Amino acid sequence: MPLLGHHESAELGSTLVPFNDWEDYFAITVEEAGFGDACQRGFEEAEAVIPPALFRRAREIWPATLKSVARHRELPRTLVHSDPHLKNWYVAAGGEMGLNDWQCACKGNWGRDISYAMTTSLTTENRRAWERDLLRFYIESLAAAGGPKMGLDDAWTIYRQQMFSALAWWTGTLGQPPDAPIMQPRESSLEFIGRMTGAIDDLDALESFSAC
Repeated sequence: MPLLGHHESAELGSTLVPFNDWEDYFAITVEEAGFGDACQRGFEEAEAVIPPALFRRAREIWPATLKSVARHRELPRTLVHSDPHLKNWYVAAGGEMGLNDWQCACKGNWGRDISYAMTTSLTTENRRAWERDLLRFYIESLAAAGGPKMGLDDAWTIYRQQMFSALAWWTGTLGQPPDAPIMQPRESSLEFIGRMTGAIDDLDALESFSAC
């Protein structure tokens, strides 16, 4: 029997994997947790860490975020953690890496997790140096494990597109109303927003939807 949540497995469409599709989970978060307005406030509040050229295009960020989410309807699905930022990883006693806080787990495309993990976990300098090699390693490992073979160019486009909904998880966190419970330390939110918007700017990710 295939592993539950395996890439494009039949179980993803059955009651054996009772998770929301990513786009549905995103809609619930926007509507019930108020993340739509919070993302705009958070983006504006983080101006000091956002590349100036990107900040001037602030009105384009939310439409790109919605496009990023909508792409999951067209792309292959697997079980995604959906919130794999740096602070959710740990090193186990045997030296293996582990990932906690699975409350956002969904059925979606691999690109969200890869883009989110790489743009929050790596410093800007290391991301610039390593991201193509890391993405190539991922798609080669996916194919070796029985998944589809994917060209680096196609994977690169997905990687760039999925940065926007990852960014929303942190602008939305930073931009919560003053009377809301504190979700994360302000310093963490600003650090991750700076890293992610740096990647969006470096890779001209706003233009990544033009071929879709």
